[in-house]
Amino acid sequence: MLLIPAIDIKDGHCVRLRQGDMNSNVTVFSDDPVAMARHWRDQGARRLHIVDLNAAGPGARSTRRLYARWSSGG
Repeated sequence: MLLIPAIDIKDGHCVRLRQGDMNSNVTVFSDDPVAMARHWRDQGARRLHIVDLNAAGPGARSTRRLYARWSSGG
């Protein structure tokens, strides 16, 4: 079985939404998504499911700078 960890990112933080509410029911798990990706890699994850919540709504902005950091290993 292949387990694929998911990292949901909103405003540069790793979060979990409750019932899909992007405003009032947000739990922040980490302020450093790149460190969280490293954590999962170090735990043996071969893949990650990244969810860019900022790019999901109207007037969306992306977290492309984080993608650049991931791809460069930094």
